[in-house]
Amino acid sequence: LRQDVKYQPFEGSATDLNERERIAKSLGPTSKVLILLNHGPVTAGETVEEAFFYMYLVTLASTWQARALAAVGGDLSKMNIPSDEILQAALDRVKYEDLGKDPSATYNEAEAAWNGIARLMESKFG
Repeated sequence: LRQDVKYQPFEGSATDLNERERIAKSLGPTSKVLILLNHGPVTAGETVEEAFFYMYLVTLASTWQARALAAVGGDLSKMNIPSDEILQAALDRVKYEDLGKDPSATYNEAEAAWNGIARLMESKFG
């Protein structure tokens, strides 16, 4: 997720319809997450489930980042931030193919998360 996050600077009121073109340009052809500085995140996907999944991840990451920063009084020097190599190794460990499954099998992480969250909501709210 973190490599694909793009940012768009604050450009004033977002009532101009040309804003759509600037947002699309900032998002680019492959990124799924755009942070509108001074506004918040925008997520995209090939399906509603995928866009929701990325919004869920951004929300979760933001929540934990705010908690971590609060725990150290906002002092980044007191935080243990993993290196890119450690983060990549962790990502590699959780890839579907590395779980002993058939590498040719298709697995849609966004759809699986959507279905899981839908089951959770149904169990809580009916």
